Amino acid sequence: MDSSRQCRDGPVIGLCTDFCPSVERKERQTKGEIDGLEDVQVNEIIKEGKGIFSFNSLPPLMRRKTCVNFAVKKYRRSAAGSTLALPKLIRTPETLKRTAYYLIEVVLMKGMGMETLTKSLNCAEVFGYFYNFISNRFKAIRQDFVIQGLASSEYVECVEIQTRFEMFALFYFKEPQLQNIKYPFYRKLCLEQIKICLSMLPRLYHALRQQGGVIKLPNESEFTSYSLLMSFDFETHSLNKRLQTIPYDILCSQSVKFALQLIKLGRRSEYFSFLRILKHMPPMYQYFLSMYVPRFQVRSLKSMNKAYTKRETIGLDYLSRLLQISSVDLAIEVCQSCHLSIEVGEDDKYVTRFGSKEFSDEAYTLCKPWDFLPANGYSSITLFDVQTVVYDQILSGSSVSTGLAFTFY
Repeated sequence: MDSSRQCRDGPVIGLCTDFCPSVERKERQTKGEIDGLEDVQVNEIIKEGKGIFSFNSLPPLMRRKTCVNFAVKKYRRSAAGSTLALPKLIRTPETLKRTAYYLIEVVLMKGMGMETLTKSLNCAEVFGYFYNFISNRFKAIRQDFVIQGLASSEYVECVEIQTRFEMFALFYFKEPQLQNIKYPFYRKLCLEQIKICLSMLPRLYHALRQQGGVIKLPNESEFTSYSLLMSFDFETHSLNKRLQTIPYDILCSQSVKFALQLIKLGRRSEYFSFLRILKHMPPMYQYFLSMYVPRFQVRSLKSMNKAYTKRETIGLDYLSRLLQISSVDLAIEVCQSCHLSIEVGEDDKYVTRFGSKEFSDEAYTLCKPWDFLPANGYSSITLFDVQTVVYDQILSGSSVSTGLAFTFY
């Protein structure tokens, strides 16, 4: 965005009521820049929920046809002399909200919910393809709001939905094991979007509160708790400074109290308690906190290595349950990477022997969030009902019950 222009002329008021302005739609059609998920033929398959989503079945770039119902404005970086701020190219707040729901309800729910994904041999690339499209379009939504200089309930809702989507992707979407994947999914970029959204929301909440009590903010406590949980790696004074900016009613909410108790467990090195409680958290908290699970698993092993003598062994089946590692094979891999010896016990089951002087805590990079055991029992995105996830979690959010919040006070 050309900030100097906006300072002179003031905020731009969007006039476009389509998912994608007609000018951009025609331009990308001419240049062959229509995404496969915007193609009419592909969307008919997605809309009906039938057929197979395959990269081989996607029309060539120059042959793809789109229409006003399927094209979604693409995110582009602003540059000097850019025409991004023309009112006819900026969507109205109501249109931006409709676009956000379209991306989740149609593209994600119906596209990712197709039966073909349960049989796909290259799910990593399919996940990356859907993620890159949806995340790019959400960035364009935020860009339109920023250009208009609006702090509205629609803006807040769109950013909240994107945050939940990024958390969902952080947990369920896997990074590709191969290097020649054309559409990879990278957790680092996903985490970056989460941080951006969580840094925007407090400012939006504050701006809306300044407008008076007309606009309701039903999810403020939930996203404030997510923002606080990002402070696991921050210094105590940074957390205290953040707490001073939170309104008192939000600070007293169950979600924020819950987040502060989890932070206390992490900073006290009570990793086993953290991992045990994580299984019973609302799904969105599981998705978000999954980034800390590998680190806490290895730190737990480090504490056990110091506490136990070389004469003592622990069965890996018990250890995998204790550390919430999904399989004994993965537990073996992690223990060996930490330089813990693996032996066969009396009952022909694997055990590990602690007390190693060569213990290394670099092995947490082997543990991935999808190896954590979710409370709902699903092992990957292909094994559960996507509609339930979309409506109950991404669009509705997570709530913390009073009983759960106080189970470890």
